[in-house]
Amino acid sequence: MKKPLLEAYENLEEQLSQLTEKLGQSSERLQQEIGDRQKSPGLLKQNEIFLHSIFDTITDGMIIIDPDFYILRANLAMANIWGTNTPWRNNSVLVFGKDVHRPVLGAPLPPP
Repeated sequence: MKKPLLEAYENLEEQLSQLTEKLGQSSERLQQEIGDRQKSPGLLKQNEIFLHSIFDTITDGMIIIDPDFYILRANLAMANIWGTNTPWRNNSVLVFGKDVHRPVLGAPLPPP
C-alpha cells in the first residue's frame, strides 16, 4: 500500500515541477509581450510620421481613397495640381471625406 502511494506522490511532484516550469516560461513570454506592447505606440507613431513624409514628398499627385471612393488623404503634389499649397483642398473646397468622383473627376458616383 505504501509503494503505490509513494509512486503517486512522486508522480504528482513531477507533474507539479513540469507545470511550474511551463508557468515560468509563460510568464517570461508575457513579460516580453508586455514590453513589446509598451514600445508599440511610439514605434507606430514614428512609422506613421515616416510614411506621411514619404507620401508628401512624392512628386506625382496622389490621393488615397477607401473602397467607397472617399478621399482619405492627398499629397502636396496633388494639392499643387488642384492649385493650392495645402493638401486636402481643391479650390477652397475641402475634399477630405468627399467621394473622389465629385471633387476630382467632376462626375456623379457610379452605380453600385
